[in-house]
Amino acid sequence: MFMRFNARKIVVGRIAIVAIGGYLGLVGVAGAAPLKIDFSTSGPLQAGYQAFNHATDGGGLVTKTLPSDLGLGGSVDVSISGNTHWRSYAVATGIYAAQSDLLRDGPLCNNTCTMVLGLDNLADGTYEITMYHHTTQFGPNGSPGVPARALDPFDIALTDGVVTNSIVAAGVEESDNASPALSTATFEFTVSGGSPVEIDLLRPVNTASMHMTLAAVDIDIVIPEPSSFVLLLLGVVSFLSLGRRRGSRGPQA
Repeated sequence: MFMRFNARKIVVGRIAIVAIGGYLGLVGVAGAAPLKIDFSTSGPLQAGYQAFNHATDGGGLVTKTLPSDLGLGGSVDVSISGNTHWRSYAVATGIYAAQSDLLRDGPLCNNTCTMVLGLDNLADGTYEITMYHHTTQFGPNGSPGVPARALDPFDIALTDGVVTNSIVAAGVEESDNASPALSTATFEFTVSGGSPVEIDLLRPVNTASMHMTLAAVDIDIVIPEPSSFVLLLLGVVSFLSLGRRRGSRGPQA
């Protein structure tokens, strides 16, 4: 007795297994927890956030690899550059007291500058990011022993897999401990083909050493990009359907 093998079905079956694996990976990214980064200089850390943990002064490029299911291979590369220094300042008070560990420290600029947040090794897709801009000490309302400083708004520009140097937020103003609401900027970015993401905080003027800060970011995926694996799976289904239709016709006279 001889067993009959259908080579086409074997090949298609293997392709389908690979495609299904890619699809399951895509589903995994869609259900991944948000990446929440506290740009801390040292502890204590805000609950629910990962620590960037950089205490060295200066504005040179600093890159950290942080664990996240949003990243390829389970990690995301996060970088900061262009800032004038890092500081841990007075505690947050009033309505911000519960977020003091998040808001009191991180990279900042007290001059004209372009501070750059870089993200790399993210899975393809569309993401939403929220950036926190709060100073506990050198703000528009001042603080104990520190006079109020004039607001110097800044813009945020995005370069991703779709746009280059696109302004996504204009006239952003810092909040401080006496502000009625926390200053944040929320927008979407796209990773396509493994493209890196660059977010520039642009402050062309600085009239009174008002601090431009980046205390933290929250990053979550909105729409996972259909991968080549999923497209391949659709092709396999079409191929199998075509084979069935041809087989059902039977031998031709």
